[in-house]
Amino acid sequence: MSKKPISTSRKILYWLIAIVCIVLIAELFCRAYYYRRNASSSLALIQLFKDSKKLVGTGLGGNQQDSAYRPDLKEEDWHRLAKENKDADRAVYEPWVQFYFRDYEGEFVNVKDGVRRSVPSVSDSSAKDPFTILFLGGSTMFGFNLRDDETIPSIFAQEYKKRYPSDRPIKVINQGIPYYFSYQELMLLTHKFYTEHKPDMVIMLDGLNDCMQLYSAFNRQPYFSAAIAKFVNPGLAELPGDYSYYESPPGINDDSVYNTIVKNYLTNIATAKFIADAYNIELYCFWQPVPFYNYPNRANDPACAKFERPAFENIYPKIKSASPGTDYLFYLGDMLQNEKGSPFVDRTHYSVEMNKKIVEAMMGVITNKG
Repeated sequence: MSKKPISTSRKILYWLIAIVCIVLIAELFCRAYYYRRNASSSLALIQLFKDSKKLVGTGLGGNQQDSAYRPDLKEEDWHRLAKENKDADRAVYEPWVQFYFRDYEGEFVNVKDGVRRSVPSVSDSSAKDPFTILFLGGSTMFGFNLRDDETIPSIFAQEYKKRYPSDRPIKVINQGIPYYFSYQELMLLTHKFYTEHKPDMVIMLDGLNDCMQLYSAFNRQPYFSAAIAKFVNPGLAELPGDYSYYESPPGINDDSVYNTIVKNYLTNIATAKFIADAYNIELYCFWQPVPFYNYPNRANDPACAKFERPAFENIYPKIKSASPGTDYLFYLGDMLQNEKGSPFVDRTHYSVEMNKKIVEAMMGVITNKG
């Protein structure tokens, strides 16, 4: 007796049942993978898709700084430098400021107690009473993908020694810490003042993280707040909805977010100025150049980020307008306007040559103010 052929509608039904079973099994496996992990989506499959999309978007290594551009170094030296930067790129808990980056000893990268080594750290090693300058900022001040002697504080000390060999020597302290933005630097600065670690001058370099980490800058929350909250109050680590610290807070108009970030930044540095004056310490706040604003040659740059960030187009002109109204805020956001070289070593961090130009601009400002 011949078998009755299966109808098309039954075939479709069987396939739908099979697909549903496969999806359920995949969901179970994904839920097992995300067990005790951060996930903003209720379905683990959707979260896996989003994570995979982000991974492809930033390169298979997952780190946006993997493809750095260092044609000035031999390949083996660059690989060692890249590895040391990656190994040092680990946050550890620190009271009051939430985190520092861990102590690290390497050939090119050295960090101790949240301070990266500067070469030289003192313009004259024989000096007994150098003029101390504390440098604050994020990873651009830290000098990510650069050697100890190539950071902004190191170049500042080198250049000062050339320009003013007979003047009072300076000591530079590089406390640029990746992910830090202006409010976190204010907290760090206040803590240092109150614990009697007082420099003679403070130089702050900001702009990138205040505009990039929108959720952080808007809410004045350090970058790792959501992850740390999970250990304090389990279940509350995720941000509302599908958001990250690089996106605007949910339910708030972008313009309102940008205006609040501008207001927060100006308040942050005004407070830093007030405290610095109380301790008779000089303060210089510099707003930095970035690849996302007023950089006509960006498309030809072999290293810098090519994606768009609307926040920079909105916030930068406001900071520029506010700069002439203060005697401690100095706008460097247009430095890339005529740049034709290679000012970036990776997507967002400066090359050695760009650090030299920034130091020259800083020294020009400080010299003009006497």
